Amino acid sequence: MNSANWTFVGNGTTTSVILKHGAESGNLIIFCNMKIMIIDYDVFDKANYPFFIGEEFCEIKVWKRKGKFNYQFDVLDDVDTPLNKKRREHSDRLFNKTVFKALSALGIVALLLILGYGTNYYRSLQAQQVTRGTIVVKDHYFKGEQYNAGYTFPFGNKSMMRHLQLDELADGTVVLENGLPVHNGDEYLVSYFHANPKKNTIKFEQLVAEQEEQIQGRVINKMLFLNRSITPDYCVCLLENTVTVNRINWYSNLYFQEYSPAENPKHNRETFATIMNHPDMIDRKVACHYKYVEQCDDGSENTSNK
Repeated sequence: MNSANWTFVGNGTTTSVILKHGAESGNLIIFCNMKIMIIDYDVFDKANYPFFIGEEFCEIKVWKRKGKFNYQFDVLDDVDTPLNKKRREHSDRLFNKTVFKALSALGIVALLLILGYGTNYYRSLQAQQVTRGTIVVKDHYFKGEQYNAGYTFPFGNKSMMRHLQLDELADGTVVLENGLPVHNGDEYLVSYFHANPKKNTIKFEQLVAEQEEQIQGRVINKMLFLNRSITPDYCVCLLENTVTVNRINWYSNLYFQEYSPAENPKHNRETFATIMNHPDMIDRKVACHYKYVEQCDDGSENTSNK
């Protein structure tokens, strides 16, 4: 079992981050102050795990080199978060004060040069844009290459498109890089450069709020189909657990819980069982079952006895 430890100090607090990784099993767990934050499976090559510590956006990278796993913890201060926005605003204020002092000393010529530099600096900060992209699932060819999906996003009065070749399970289910099944019209964030929108990336690791509601509905319908004895309220209760912080991984395991490892190597009945056998998850499952399943059964029996 590989282990890695980091201590994050920020905002007057100290946070312990611990990673445990089974190199042979591929099972990986990340703890934050001894509480489970992320659980993942089949980590045999490389993976990235973004998460928040307070307001600080962090990331743990996993990669394999020469047969040995490496682990790195980073604080991402260039991601667009409220805390980083405040930092940039503070940095801009300091920058403006420095510029003002320099302009007073150098005169009109220096003033024009610095203003030109400041304008270019501001434009460089604003160069990267984020918008919503729409998934299209369709077999097609582009420049001689075959694809089974793509995504479109608006750019001015135009609609830009990028082609994708997604994984397809044996039963024909097309899955995204994040492990979730894909449907036409699904929306994810797309990052692109304003000067060259052809340079763009879709962020499958982030869920749009409206899209997450649709995913939850699909998962609940699948759970009800697989187990006719449970209720929608029970499914919602189980979805709202706090044991699995990685929501996308949790949704994928619930949706593909009846699949074998051969049918879906990443999310299947074994990965589902591993999560459900966690002690905290067992307590959650029992509490949800008692509240939304057993009480319903008791109520129906009392009604029949009257």
